[in-house]
Amino acid sequence: YERWLEEWGKKRLGFVLPLFLVDGEWLREVSDNDVGYSSHYLHAKAFEYAVTGNEKARAAAVDAMKSVQWSEAISSIDGFPARSIYAVGESCVKADHGSGGLPAEWHPTDDGMWEWKGDTSSDETDAQVYETTVFVELVANEEERAWATEHLGRVVGHIVDNGFVLRDVDGQPTRWARWDPEYLQRPYGYYARGLNGMGILNYVTTAGHFTGDGKFTAAKQQLLDWNYHKEVVRQKLTYPLEDFTHFDDRLAFYNYFPLIHYEKDPALKSL
Repeated sequence: YERWLEEWGKKRLGFVLPLFLVDGEWLREVSDNDVGYSSHYLHAKAFEYAVTGNEKARAAAVDAMKSVQWSEAISSIDGFPARSIYAVGESCVKADHGSGGLPAEWHPTDDGMWEWKGDTSSDETDAQVYETTVFVELVANEEERAWATEHLGRVVGHIVDNGFVLRDVDGQPTRWARWDPEYLQRPYGYYARGLNGMGILNYVTTAGHFTGDGKFTAAKQQLLDWNYHKEVVRQKLTYPLEDFTHFDDRLAFYNYFPLIHYEKDPALKSL
């Protein structure tokens, strides 16, 4: 796999991308979710470095984490991470679709060199929190720990400051990145109350652990007052059958892993 990534040119700007054959030419896809999908490579390199001490693995993890940080820095909104990043004019398959059948939202940077994909979902923030914590725990030196922790605080801070949503360029919540009661306790988002509820509990618990910011402690208490923790044990959708997906298992893992590590209350940890 490592050799294929290199020989086939699947690495790009710190991300790992799929290839598509278009008119006889293999092109990388700048997808709907490059930052999230590439998290698997980042955490693989982080665990490899932790086990082997291989400096090449560490360098790969640092490079990937810089791209994760860049996904927030490139957007025009503090704490709002992009789904993917496109270099204007590059030869690629550029995603033309967005969440839930909606059109893609590509936003140009002021210098005209890049476009970043908006309408970011909870899939990306699940991945962002997971991969950042793994990086900080297993890879980061003192300097890297500082900027990675700041990145974590900015992304989770945006969510908390905006009423438990990701607020897009239009000032409205994105289609899928919502953890507010208005969404999770209404028919439109009720199905997501377990997985998203666990997700936001993870975000504030983990961000609080690493940043020490009392804002996250207060946010967590609000979530507990709303009884979000009681939905965690039923986060897996098993009915109707069309809602039973392995993709949600992946997102659940992203949230279980840090939450189990950083939750200190025995009763909450047991849930």
